[in-house]
Amino acid sequence: MKQLETPFNSARDQHPLPFKLDGSFSWLRKFPLHKEHIGVLRQKKLQSQFKKIESVSLLSGIPLPPDFVTFITDIDLQARIRSISDCYLDLAANFLPLRDGYLLRFLNDSQGCAFWYLFLHPSSNGQAVAICYTYFDTDDNDSEDIAKLHPRKFVFDSPSFESWLCRYWLENEIVYAYHDKTDPPDVGGKYIRLFTIDAYLNDA
Repeated sequence: MKQLETPFNSARDQHPLPFKLDGSFSWLRKFPLHKEHIGVLRQKKLQSQFKKIESVSLLSGIPLPPDFVTFITDIDLQARIRSISDCYLDLAANFLPLRDGYLLRFLNDSQGCAFWYLFLHPSSNGQAVAICYTYFDTDDNDSEDIAKLHPRKFVFDSPSFESWLCRYWLENEIVYAYHDKTDPPDVGGKYIRLFTIDAYLNDA
């Protein structure tokens, strides 16, 4: 499948991932459940948020990607994703138009330092994930003027939701292993080296 051309600047190299990504999340289901995870903070609210955006999706004809729907509606999957910075799932109330596509915020940093947005391109059924350091939502009076939305405020992060999730999971698990002095996830040394932040590289 041809990668969606997005209006965002690229954040980083897109390294190969250690699993086959097919929307089933079979790669994720074999890893441990955690008491603290990205879905726990707003577990009840998240489901009502999803029902609202699902209705908007049906009415507007902006389809939600199946892999995104699977993850957002499955607390068992969410419980396998930890965040070293206590990020949490939080769905926007509406889609935000940007160029020839739409943005949907789905993840917030706990201190409001960063926000992740699903970028949807309905005409091609394409999707991508972008990161922004500004909060945008149509139902928030304190948000910046929506008219200020511009691609330069966002940075391309991954070519699909599942690839973003896999990358996010792996990077966080590596950092947890470093801080907890435990073994890194069993994905092979090549991927540990690719996805280890420079600050956590061992001399070995």
